[in-house]
Amino acid sequence: MISHYQATYLEHYIENMYLKNGINEPQHITVERIAAALDIWIYSSAQRSKAYESAAGLRSVLLDNRLPLKEQRIELLHEVGHLLRHAGNQSIMPRAFIELQEADADQFVLYASMPFFMLSRLKLPRLFNDALLYLSDTFEVPIYLARKRLNQIIRRNYEGQIRTSIEQQNNAAKGVMSKKIPQICEPTIYAYYDPSFTYEGPSQLIFHVDEITLSQKREIPIPLDGPFKQIEIDELLHFEGLKILQHDIVYFEPGNIKLMLGRISRRYGTGAKTLLLQMKDLEEVINRGRIY
Repeated sequence: MISHYQATYLEHYIENMYLKNGINEPQHITVERIAAALDIWIYSSAQRSKAYESAAGLRSVLLDNRLPLKEQRIELLHEVGHLLRHAGNQSIMPRAFIELQEADADQFVLYASMPFFMLSRLKLPRLFNDALLYLSDTFEVPIYLARKRLNQIIRRNYEGQIRTSIEQQNNAAKGVMSKKIPQICEPTIYAYYDPSFTYEGPSQLIFHVDEITLSQKREIPIPLDGPFKQIEIDELLHFEGLKILQHDIVYFEPGNIKLMLGRISRRYGTGAKTLLLQMKDLEEVINRGRIY
């Protein structure tokens, strides 16, 4: 299920930190072991969790003891993310910078609570709900966090499939064209709806474009409202394609957004038939409101 997943720099950083301190198994990820490994003083109080680092480098975390123990461990990892990766006093920071630090700490929690080097040794169930419960039980994390990590793994694994398929797609583009009279067909658009995605619509659009269309049409419209053929997570794993870049999207005006096939065919060749669009990339283009 995760054979194409590529770990990030932060994941490798956490792996090295854990292995260096003898944290090798899910059951080792405890408040006590993490605090001992990183030389952090832990305090407990009925107030929001916070992290402190003195001028002399003494690290401490105040944990909210009103939370369940499972949530306290998540709070600790969040604050550890701040201690290891951030500096400054959030009480005097601009709001945008605070939000950036919080998002980074949340990402740290995902990686630190369910490290990839431990995940890669597990045999995850094939069904999503079964895998979700398995992750939650194995790493002792709340269901909402296990769901977020599992969806992330599926997306990253799919992106890895895309990267490894580029060479195959380029080789296919060098093949012999069919002797049949070419017919341009309308692209088929599939949509995947990620339950953890903040966007109201699909999180990904998958365009299946026939070879003739890709070689003869310069652009096609991107329909924001469909119609889309919805696919589920299990089906998503079987799609292999190439990533659509923001540079491939042209925003003319509201309701008039085009996917530039010419740019894609020049980059990948006319053999590319399946194209993946992350909706967050489309959102960025729309929000900037200019032509790329």
